[in-house]
Amino acid sequence: MPKNQLVIAILALLLSAQCVAAPVLHITTEHSPPASMMAGRTVTGHGTEKVREIMARSGISYTIELLPWKRAYTSALGRRNGCVYSTTRTEEREKLFKWIGPTDSADWVLMAKADRQFDLRTLEDARGLRIGTYNG
Repeated sequence: MPKNQLVIAILALLLSAQCVAAPVLHITTEHSPPASMMAGRTVTGHGTEKVREIMARSGISYTIELLPWKRAYTSALGRRNGCVYSTTRTEEREKLFKWIGPTDSADWVLMAKADRQFDLRTLEDARGLRIGTYNG
């Protein structure tokens, strides 16, 4: 094979290998100890360690970045190969993501000041109340 054809063949192999290579996943999360938090310059926590183990077993390259929740979630929605953990799996979100897990579970609760008396037996009983959360 002539020298220039060999160079072309090698370049073609290199380019095709890059096209076949698995993409880097861009994983985001929020500051939510003990599941995810910063330790120096590294994202850590029990949820993060589960994600790292999943990624190690998959062999897929990835990055993990800790962001404010709304930005982490929006990044996963809008970024190619974007992921986010931990988020609640709801009916509205079901088709937005390819779900893996669960990696954790949580109970949602309603809290009030101690001097307030509410007789709530079901979630429906709380419908007329003002309920707050943090933005995002």
